[in-house]
Amino acid sequence: MIALLTAEIRKLRGSLALSFMLLSPALPGLLSFIAPFNMGRPLIWAEVIGLMTLPIWVSFLLPMAVAGLAGLFGQIEYRTRAWDHILALPIARWKLYLAKAVMMTAIVTVMTALAFLFAIAGAGLAGLLTGLIPEGPLPWDRLALLVIRIAGSALFFVAILTWIALRFSAFLVPVAVGIGGAMMSVVLLIVQTDKANWFPWVLPTLLGRLPDQDWYVWLGLVGGLVVFAAMILDLSRHEMR
Repeated sequence: MIALLTAEIRKLRGSLALSFMLLSPALPGLLSFIAPFNMGRPLIWAEVIGLMTLPIWVSFLLPMAVAGLAGLFGQIEYRTRAWDHILALPIARWKLYLAKAVMMTAIVTVMTALAFLFAIAGAGLAGLLTGLIPEGPLPWDRLALLVIRIAGSALFFVAILTWIALRFSAFLVPVAVGIGGAMMSVVLLIVQTDKANWFPWVLPTLLGRLPDQDWYVWLGLVGGLVVFAAMILDLSRHEMR
């Protein structure tokens, strides 16, 4: 499995997915950098994390980023017509798809961590340039736990889009489903219904509003693991072209 994950990392380095992974979380950093110049006062670290990063990441940037990332991730083999070669290797198919599930989960977790790190770096750099150094404590331990919880709550729709991206050769299929899911979650949040709290794309946003609610994390984790298991079973029987 280590060798398979290493191979996935090498393939990622040669694709647009890596650049996309690094650029997608940059917007919170830009907002945190600009804010002190406009506000004329030092930021508070709790504002940087809780107001400038968490809401915009979980409700908009993360779903959109995963939609684009899934499309690029699925195209790594389809674009180069590498499936015939990969599936001819003496490796159990389920291991190949498990490695892809692990890699996609890791990428989303890293992107979430980068969103907060870029925001902290942007606020810190603006503080150095303006003399308005951000104030208050910066709880790294709680921030690390928050990143893990966000990634867990998002695993449900991450797994869905990964399955679609690997199942269909067209780039636009996972992108369209991902954007559609994100838009539907916005509608559900606007109408403020509590009957759709199970909808995969809504879970990270609900967690962002109620960070201490374990329900959204567990639902995302369990749903994601079930979908990944179904993906591995389906793709192991499917002829990839």
